[in-house]
Amino acid sequence: MHSSPPKSFSPAPRALVGIPSLLAALLQPGPALGQEWSSPRLTAMANAQRASASGTDALFANPGGLSFPGAYFGEVGYADDFRETDRRIHVSLADSAINQIVSGGVAFTYGRARPIGSSDDSVLLEGYRLDAGVALKGGDSFGIGIAVRGFDYNRLVDGQFADDQSRDLGEVTFDIGFQWIINENFRIGVVSENLTNPERTELPLTVGGGLAFSYEAFTVEGNGFWENLPGPDRGQLALGASLVIAKLVPIRAGALYDFLEEEVGLSGGLGIQAGRVAFEAAYQARVANTSDFRDDDERLFVSSLRIQLF
Repeated sequence: MHSSPPKSFSPAPRALVGIPSLLAALLQPGPALGQEWSSPRLTAMANAQRASASGTDALFANPGGLSFPGAYFGEVGYADDFRETDRRIHVSLADSAINQIVSGGVAFTYGRARPIGSSDDSVLLEGYRLDAGVALKGGDSFGIGIAVRGFDYNRLVDGQFADDQSRDLGEVTFDIGFQWIINENFRIGVVSENLTNPERTELPLTVGGGLAFSYEAFTVEGNGFWENLPGPDRGQLALGASLVIAKLVPIRAGALYDFLEEEVGLSGGLGIQAGRVAFEAAYQARVANTSDFRDDDERLFVSSLRIQLF
């Protein structure tokens, strides 16, 4: 199936690591999630955007948000932990402008990272995921959507494709979600993920929701969700905030708490948006009191270029 082992990543220059490296060393953060994709906006707000995610973000946070905000977006993104154990490359499109009732989006993400639950740098999952979603809009305030995704990841051991393919990741699953704009200040969202329940740690059956409050350029959102993982179930709460200064510079921050692992996550991000073009970057880290279930040494830097085509 594969004729030669992939090339290893080259170490990142120290200048690129900077403050994020120092922060990661102090926090000693948590799980490797290389089979997922979170934009800088989602990452910075600790993924607490089930009620407010729109455009390309809605494919991953809540497909009901594909109905908003009435625009056509294209995005390319890159993520790295600067340790040669987590790298992701992403491209996506989302359209909620052409049709006033039906909206949709597609995305492709390449990733190479340690499997969730592993702290062995010699074992990686390498491959890609494809996401596609469609949403129906009810009036100006309600959207319900479905997102389907397929995974094709192969396990590597010391840079070689493993003969034992039992831990390869090849699945197809889907999410269902809705968003409701209650008024100009409040939004609510509910979503259920991985409804085929593939019983993989990377793809837990999840039910969650969130409430967002916004006033002019400021937004704060709280989310909660429950995961039915192979083994112990777990819950998580997240809180994120965003402020756009002079309609030009978005500043975001987030925090989460995982009840099962007694884990705290911290994140933040900055960006610059000029007209239809925006460049954003974010950093996340996690602090875990326990390490018997997930990888206990993870950090991630995410950047993306987003263009509103029309």
